[in-house]
Amino acid sequence: MRLLAAAVIAWPAAASHACAQTAATPWKIISERDQMTDQTLRLALTTPKTNPVQQGKSITTALMIKCATTFIGGTTHPELMVLFASLGGMWHVRAMHTRYRFDDGPVRDYKLKVVRRAGGHGLFLPKLGDQDPAAEITAATRLRVEVNLPYAGATLLDFNVAGASDAIRQIACR
Repeated sequence: MRLLAAAVIAWPAAASHACAQTAATPWKIISERDQMTDQTLRLALTTPKTNPVQQGKSITTALMIKCATTFIGGTTHPELMVLFASLGGMWHVRAMHTRYRFDDGPVRDYKLKVVRRAGGHGLFLPKLGDQDPAAEITAATRLRVEVNLPYAGATLLDFNVAGASDAIRQIACR
């Protein structure tokens, strides 16, 4: 998936993709035409207040909202993923202990599978039972995510997620 790869690697410049920041929010909407289906794919990205540091180097990090489907041909729904570009020491890591919290809500504590694509790494925030991060983010202004990064230890990512409901509307999951 070229769009995901470009988002991980090229953030924040978004390379050659159409990119627009929503008014008065930290979200950037990135669009790309899928060459196989001619459909326009969209995702929303925002960055944390500060990027994590691993062995003295800043790691480009973003929170992404993208459309996902649970089965081929099904309707899509918003899905959240924390992206890391240029994260070293991850070749052997299959899952990471992760905690997250919207505003002053409950702390969610998981061991999440690490997804690798095009040199980047990502962690999906799962929809489990009545816990739906994509629904929770629409009313939130802040998301804190704590991940246990190799060679960096427990690292807190603090995202301004104000305007996420507008960003979700703009990526138009169907």
